[in-house]
Amino acid sequence: MFSQIFFWLLGLAMLLVAGFVIRKAILAVVHYRGLRVVTCPETKEPVGVKVDTAHAALASLTDTSELRLKACTRWPERQDCDQNCVLQIAANPDSTRYWNILVDWYKGKPCAYCGTVFGKLEWSERKPAMVDAQQNLHEWLEVLPQNLPQILETHKPVCWNCYIAQSFRRQHPDLVVERKYHYIGLK
Repeated sequence: MFSQIFFWLLGLAMLLVAGFVIRKAILAVVHYRGLRVVTCPETKEPVGVKVDTAHAALASLTDTSELRLKACTRWPERQDCDQNCVLQIAANPDSTRYWNILVDWYKGKPCAYCGTVFGKLEWSERKPAMVDAQQNLHEWLEVLPQNLPQILETHKPVCWNCYIAQSFRRQHPDLVVERKYHYIGLK
């Protein structure tokens, strides 16, 4: 009887330890996954990188928190770099995430066409777009990570509805009836 209770308790303890270890590894993967934008220490230019999340998960189990890259927009030419840019990710993982940079940029800005102010963006929602000085529309998914800082300085945000309407207007001008109304942002 005592041996059964002992083995049940031992099994429960092993499950708790395994659960803790698995949770820690999963949190590391979630924390470091996704595309990042960092400044290359060598060129001082923005680059897009991805962290090796499998290595980050294993490192989290040994409490070393060692990060290394899985991909970089400067590779394969500079694949043998010292990867010092991971220090930027380790220092502030959220501020280097591509999605977070875009969410912060859109938040509180008005749409260039209708003037609707952007609130918090969600992954599941329709993705907004942007417009450049020549009135060319771009989905933000088209923006290369190394070009993101420059694009965000030179473009204006466009809500999903206006992006669809303006895209249709440009692709099918013969189907559009123009009525005079006042644009808030662009003329």
